[in-house]
Amino acid sequence: MNASTHEISVPTYTRPVLVQATEPHPGLHVYPTPDEIADPGDPYTWRLGHHSGHVIAKFEQRSQAEDAARALGDIGDWIRPAAEVRRDVDPEDVFDALAQFPCVFIKQQAT
Repeated sequence: MNASTHEISVPTYTRPVLVQATEPHPGLHVYPTPDEIADPGDPYTWRLGHHSGHVIAKFEQRSQAEDAARALGDIGDWIRPAAEVRRDVDPEDVFDALAQFPCVFIKQQAT
């Protein structure tokens, strides 16, 4: 799977943060936690996020994040804007899909 440059949303960071991300399912990106926002000692170093730049969950292994992206593909159209996905996809469905993977679910407010 080829990686491409992707801009992520970091509310506490004032400038854009760019990462190299893969897209295991249309609209969903997997990338390593950038150094700018990494917590020292945090074992969850891989992130799964929406193409808008919002993070969904973080994982210990890249393969877990990629498998989770494919699992999420069954519950929504992830190529749509984040606000539409938040409106139409039940967060409980996202949580249930991610429950089969060792991860930390990240819940953010829509912007």
